[in-house]
Amino acid sequence: MIKMPGRSYSGPFFPLSDEEIRIRDRLEKHVRILAGEIGERNFWRYEALEASAHYINKTFQESGYRVATQEFQVEGKVV
Repeated sequence: MIKMPGRSYSGPFFPLSDEEIRIRDRLEKHVRILAGEIGERNFWRYEALEASAHYINKTFQESGYRVATQEFQVEGKVV
């Protein structure tokens, strides 16, 4: 068995700040979409792979980031 360094936290948790609540809610939304709605994504589930890339690009752009992609071909498909 592998042992993690340090000790686990024990004690009461402090309430989340308003910003931490917003971060938690956004993270939960992204996980639900990527893991739940889109699901497994890999070369053999190409449509889901494309959907996840589109979702991530769109999310970054909506957050004000400039998105650049690096495409390459695998067995005739652009990834």
